[in-house]
Amino acid sequence: LAWLGESAHLETATFPEGDAFPRRNLRHQLQSPQADFLVFRRHRQLGGYGTVLYRRGSVQARLYNLVVAPCFRGNGDAKALMAALMAAARRRHCTEMVLEVRQDNHPAIAFYRKFGFAEFAQIPGYYHDGTTALRMRLPLA
Repeated sequence: LAWLGESAHLETATFPEGDAFPRRNLRHQLQSPQADFLVFRRHRQLGGYGTVLYRRGSVQARLYNLVVAPCFRGNGDAKALMAALMAAARRRHCTEMVLEVRQDNHPAIAFYRKFGFAEFAQIPGYYHDGTTALRMRLPLA
């Protein structure tokens, strides 16, 4: 739980109001055996983190969040974190990763597409402000 305070701060600093995960959600992710919560530090501060969630009996992993501090973007840390999250899902024998992303978050969508994620559905009104979510998936085989 050492990362909880820093993670909560980075979450609220990164995402629009209402989209940031509450501290209790982050605490649950850190403690859950059905989640992998990966963190990286740079220069003695939290550089970013990501979470993959799993359901018992399912081979589908859900990328729940991926956050990189603005001062650490553009140097490959997000790519390395994403690769580590995908590797964690493979270690749990998952064959597919899915995620939801705001349809207006074009940098994130482009990032996920570089890894091979493809849109397969839309969820109208998914976000607190009514924005549609794109559901994307990636085969992990």
